[in-house]
Amino acid sequence: MPDLVPKNTMDLRTSANNSIMDKSSSSPTTNSQYQRDEVLSTQTSIVKNKNHFDQYFPKNDNLLLQDYVIPNRLMKPKAIQQSFKSSFYLPSSNLSTTISTQNAHLVKLGRDTSLNNATNEIRRRWNRYKKMQNDLISLKASQCDIVKKQLLLKQIKIQLPHLNLSDLNVLHMTGNDLEQFYYKELFKLKQTYAAEKIQSIYKMYKDRKKYLNIQKERLEATQKIKNMWKKCRWHRLVRQMVQQRKHEAAMRIKTYLVGFLAKKQVKQELANKKLQESMQYFEKKKLEIQTDAQVKICYYWRRYKKEQEVIRKNILEAQLRGNLSMDKNSKGRRKYTKGDIYQKPGPSWGYSKLRSQKTQNMKS
Repeated sequence: MPDLVPKNTMDLRTSANNSIMDKSSSSPTTNSQYQRDEVLSTQTSIVKNKNHFDQYFPKNDNLLLQDYVIPNRLMKPKAIQQSFKSSFYLPSSNLSTTISTQNAHLVKLGRDTSLNNATNEIRRRWNRYKKMQNDLISLKASQCDIVKKQLLLKQIKIQLPHLNLSDLNVLHMTGNDLEQFYYKELFKLKQTYAAEKIQSIYKMYKDRKKYLNIQKERLEATQKIKNMWKKCRWHRLVRQMVQQRKHEAAMRIKTYLVGFLAKKQVKQELANKKLQESMQYFEKKKLEIQTDAQVKICYYWRRYKKEQEVIRKNILEAQLRGNLSMDKNSKGRRKYTKGDIYQKPGPSWGYSKLRSQKTQNMKS
């Protein structure tokens, strides 16, 4: 943080004190010469420090005080009572203009080489410097007071939004009064908040106690209802259990009986099926035997008939031959030989003829 007081202020003070102390100890001629040199050195030091003051206090009179930074060690002196509006602006005659006017007077007064005139000039300059320093301190204090007011107003807007700043007489209040008012209202707000907090905690305690009592009663009532419900439920479950046991027993008997009947029916059906299959087999065999018998009977019957036909044919042939031989015998007395068969024409003529030829061949 830059310091608003010039660094060479103490040098001016020490140089002025040294010049006053040397006045009584030196001779008139040397002392006057020394005072003259001291005045010139003081003048040059003040002129040198003019630029240092100008960089903190420029010649623009409409600058706000909040544009300057104030050291903390200059906030102790009592502030000048000024109006709130006028304190936001710098005065038209600042320290730099005052130093420049003093420099003009010092140039004129530096021509006088008398001891008394130089000493008085140094004293006047020292008094003016002290007055300017006091004015600067008071100005800085007022500026610090304004900055303090601004900070406090910001804090009031942030932390005490319920207060109406238009009702406050801020223009005629110092920074300390505003700070006291701020801390007082903040303390009231904290007191109110603490009271509300205590009340809320006490109400919460009472409500919690009431809630615990209600909860305890509810738990007791719930436990009683639960016990009664368990008893009713147990009796109902016993009845349901008996019914369920009976039902399960009936279902088990039913399942075993159904299974037994099903097995019995299946066995009977299998036996019937096996019997039917056997009967079908025997019927089939019977049919086959009958069919074979019929075929064989037909075969042997036809064979028998054919043989009979062959025999009859042979007999007829024999008779025919016998008759022919008798005719011959009657003429030539021919006799029938054995083996001459008369063949009767018919449907089996060819078969009988062949059969007879075959038999003849076999005999021969």
